[in-house]
Amino acid sequence: MNKWKADEKEDLELLTHAIANWHPNLIDIQHEIAIVFKDKGGKIGGKPNLGKCLKAPGILAVLGDKEYQFILEIGYDLWVALEDSDRLALIDHLLCHITAEENQQNGEMNYAMRTPDVSYFSEEIERHGNWKKEIYDALGEKEIQEEQQKKEKQAKKGKQQSLLDEETEL
Repeated sequence: MNKWKADEKEDLELLTHAIANWHPNLIDIQHEIAIVFKDKGGKIGGKPNLGKCLKAPGILAVLGDKEYQFILEIGYDLWVALEDSDRLALIDHLLCHITAEENQQNGEMNYAMRTPDVSYFSEEIERHGNWKKEIYDALGEKEIQEEQQKKEKQAKKGKQQSLLDEETEL
């Protein structure tokens, strides 16, 4: 199966547009994200696989002309069948897989892959709606409460230790 790097101006403009408008946290690495086409997109579960986002392997820096952090791999057979608005939506979707977080210690940005927030079957949505969100929200709230309780315990221990230190000084 043949693969090639996108070099059409229009394709790269879609990437630039998506980053500028919806993914400003990726502006610093926009030239380290490559669009790679392959002959056929293939299918997953009988449905067309429109594309995928991959963390670029380090060997590319040795073999290639520049260092890439991420690769957006897209089936060219499907790409040519899409309208520009759908192409932009696909690029946006693939970029959503990339997360950026600032390292509080040194201020550097760390980029990583993430999974989509929503993953459902259509039948599931028909039967139960967005049921996972409620669970994730509840779990997130539980984590916040546990963290608060942990901090309160630590503060209480610190206060008790402080009182002990004062009694020792007397």
